[in-house]
Amino acid sequence: VFTPKPVVQLMVDIVEDENPGIFSDPTKTFADLFSTAGLFLMELVRRLDTGLASQIPEQRQRLKHILTKQIFEMSHNEILHAITIEAVAGGVPERKQWMKESGHFEVGNLAKMTPEQRQQMVDDMLTERPTP
Repeated sequence: VFTPKPVVQLMVDIVEDENPGIFSDPTKTFADLFSTAGLFLMELVRRLDTGLASQIPEQRQRLKHILTKQIFEMSHNEILHAITIEAVAGGVPERKQWMKESGHFEVGNLAKMTPEQRQQMVDDMLTERPTP
């Protein structure tokens, strides 16, 4: 189900209101495990990009950190996954490559998995990999 941008912004506002400073913490992670178009993740990246600017001043390095260390995504089919990757990367090939190499972006339908399969999929996504 598509979530309109004003609703996404409200959702992220609530996250920030309930967790002050969350978008200026480079150790916090965020996941959208039922991504459709990437709007939620795009808003998270936008807030993290702003929030981490003083800690990671160079934007390329900051975005690489966000996209490879802080953002996790799963779409239930290849088409939605491709749309999400394209949107979150802003169409920038280098960013798409970082995302793909991070292993934090997957295709899978958690609703159709057993609890054990869901746990394994999430554990695999959260496994630290060398930064591309």
